[in-house]
Amino acid sequence: MTGLDIITVWVPGIAKTKGSMDLKNRDTGHMVESVDNTGWRRQVAAAVRREVVGRSRTMSDLPGLSSMAPEDLPYVPVDSPIVVNALFVLRPPRTHEAMPSATWASAGDVDKLVRLVGDAMNAGSDAHPRDAHLYADDNLILRWNATKVSATAVGYPPGVLINVQRAPVSLINSMAIRTLADAGVKPNEVGYGGF
Repeated sequence: MTGLDIITVWVPGIAKTKGSMDLKNRDTGHMVESVDNTGWRRQVAAAVRREVVGRSRTMSDLPGLSSMAPEDLPYVPVDSPIVVNALFVLRPPRTHEAMPSATWASAGDVDKLVRLVGDAMNAGSDAHPRDAHLYADDNLILRWNATKVSATAVGYPPGVLINVQRAPVSLINSMAIRTLADAGVKPNEVGYGGF
């Protein structure tokens, strides 16, 4: 881990995607997710919360807190820009176990895998009480780096490796400026006008 790391945690299990929202009741407008991902979301949240509390807090030594489970100990969510890295090791469907690729049709969209992990760590207004509450709001994430691979191809069990770091904002801005310049995008000399 580096000095920028907040947590690095391995969550074993079968990764689930964040489902699309389906209309359940036209009269009330009640929506439900199309994928049952509650178990995976809780598993990610519990692992992240245990890691962050266990690594960065020694609150269990305080009077009144010594009997609490690590995931129940209070802590303050991160309230500064962050970078999230996620490596999803996916179990291929039985019909594709011999295929060393992560490109089978049911592998799951990387953006939906990321959304579920992000929601499990969020403390924002849409957070569930069982979520990890690692960061104050997902708008603090300046960059996601996500990769999905087949467990068969890499020889590791299914799960996700999550690394959350404090974002080096000046470095990210410098990289953005260089990337835009390399792509031939011209800077706007008068500010944000025209947007």
